Amino acid sequence: MAWHPQLLAQQTGRTVVVTGANSGIGFETARDLVGRGAHVVLAVRDTAKGDKAAASLAGHERQMATNHLGHAALVVALWPLLDTSASRVVVVSSGEARGGQLSPQTTREQLLNPTPYDGRQVYRNTKQANLLFAQELHRRCAKAGSQVSAVAVHPGAVATNLSPLNSTVPVGTGWPLSAGSSRQCCFRRPPPAPCPRCGRLTTPRRAAPSSPPPGSPSSVAARN
Repeated sequence: MAWHPQLLAQQTGRTVVVTGANSGIGFETARDLVGRGAHVVLAVRDTAKGDKAAASLAGHERQMATNHLGHAALVVALWPLLDTSASRVVVVSSGEARGGQLSPQTTREQLLNPTPYDGRQVYRNTKQANLLFAQELHRRCAKAGSQVSAVAVHPGAVATNLSPLNSTVPVGTGWPLSAGSSRQCCFRRPPPAPCPRCGRLTTPRRAAPSSPPPGSPSSVAARN
């Protein structure tokens, strides 16, 4: 069987020095090792080229890092406090999660460096990841007997600075849901009154269903 980088075992806790690591075989070797958790030292002659190579190895895809990975890391860091105070974790997802393409077959490389890059599809994947995270966190808390609960919310189409229309879109303006679609959504301004996220934070607890209702965003996300 031909060898593939996916066969490389986890290297967490190991330090590896790779020579000629700014390009070619050395760079690909460094990238695979970083992808498996190793601390990699790039040994190069041209430090400027080495710095450029290191920068391309140093992080995650920005949308996934911002919308999902950072939030998951925050929950982990705060877990002792969340657990002792029986807190509620509210994850802001989106109806765009319905178009997410994450599955058990999704690889680490596809998450870190999706190719070809489709910004909107990556966004959908991040919102699906939000749903899956909230669902799995709630399941694990219940199984462990923790009083922490986790829910996900969809805030609707809100004209924030994440929107390409930003503040120029009039309230109630229609926007096609997809290319060629006659259906439209209406953007609204961030409300001065409590938003759906605030509602989820403050409403009394209730038992969550063991599985999401058929057709719900969580159900759709879990099947994708």
